[in-house]
Amino acid sequence: FAWLFSQDRHLDKYRKLYLELGFNVLTIRTDLIQILFPTFGTQLMMAQLIQFMRKYHDQYDTYITHTFSVGAYVMGECLVLLKNNDNKDVKEILRQRMKGVITDSAVDVNEGPVGLAKASTTNQLLQILIIILIRLYYILNYPMATRHYIESSKQIHINPIDCASLAFISKDDPAVNHEDHLKTFEKHRKNGLIGIVKSWDQSPHVAHYLKYPDEYRSTLLKFLENVMSNENDTMLK
Repeated sequence: FAWLFSQDRHLDKYRKLYLELGFNVLTIRTDLIQILFPTFGTQLMMAQLIQFMRKYHDQYDTYITHTFSVGAYVMGECLVLLKNNDNKDVKEILRQRMKGVITDSAVDVNEGPVGLAKASTTNQLLQILIIILIRLYYILNYPMATRHYIESSKQIHINPIDCASLAFISKDDPAVNHEDHLKTFEKHRKNGLIGIVKSWDQSPHVAHYLKYPDEYRSTLLKFLENVMSNENDTMLK
């Protein structure tokens, strides 16, 4: 689940990592309009993803998701749709085969305006204007948009698939709620789930791999190795 305005040259290093491990890679990208109007955008896309998983479920015995920034919200929309009775079959497939969820700089509904602003421009004045406009949009379009963002956030927080999770975040990222990540992953651990947070004091939004390639890669590979082998007792805490 890619971040907003991501390009292939940005995503290739992540794809290469998974391809080298023997995974098939499906990249999901959304544009701004799809996010601003979820009932006509992200939700339709996630319905297509669910149909894809239903159609080809017999070809894959393991799933890993890796989300970036607002991609976490998009994945949350998929989890919302999985609550429907019509999609119980796919939800059960994921509960059995989803080994782990990795989030990188995951943006929640409250930090969404900041994340969108920084993804749109580097001009600070324009960023402030975008933040104001998006917060106004939240208020004016609660029925058509904001309530869906909130429901997606709830699903991300409760982890309904009950699988291991790994988060890459930094303390100085204004688009990410650092404390919320720590509290959420602590709840996962109390519920008996694997929950790991790799945090840096200083690191740019969705650029942790670029700034700390060795730490990022080693943390990710150790997580994948353990969840794929079910040796959960050796996981980092």
